[in-house]
Formats: sequence, structure tokens, C-alpha cells
Amino acid sequence: MGWSPDKRRYFGAKEALVISENRLNREFSASRPNEKWVTDITYLPIQGRFYYLSAIIDLFNNEVIAYRISKRNNIR
Repeated sequence: MGWSPDKRRYFGAKEALVISENRLNREFSASRPNEKWVTDITYLPIQGRFYYLSAIIDLFNNEVIAYRISKRNNIR
């Protein structure tokens, strides 16, 4: 007998990956409000753990339209 590693576990995505069309083509300016919205996720290390900030930004004036802070980086 000897040491044997634990069985390898798969931690892959449970949902199908969807790749959206690139509609902006690196044109990040807008001529009117609500013409172009973008989103970004930022990781915030706070007291030894990560929180995730997801924001929706209007490219006309860089205003944050909506945001959400979560303990998990998922779609819920």
C-alpha cells in the first residue's frame, strides 16, 4: 500500500457557454443616452474574501445605470 491521490473532480461550467456578437467593434462612444450600454465585473478583496461588483454603464456619459454586489460570481 502507498499513498494514492484523490479522484480528480471536474469543476467545469454546468451551463453552455454563449459567445455574443461583437456589436461595438471597439467604438466606445455614444451620440445619445441609452444608445450603448456595457458591463464589467470587478473583484473586491474585503476582509479575506472576494466580493464581485457588476456594473452596467451608459457610454454616452459613463453613468452607472445599475450595479450589484455579490458573494459569488454567477448569474443569480
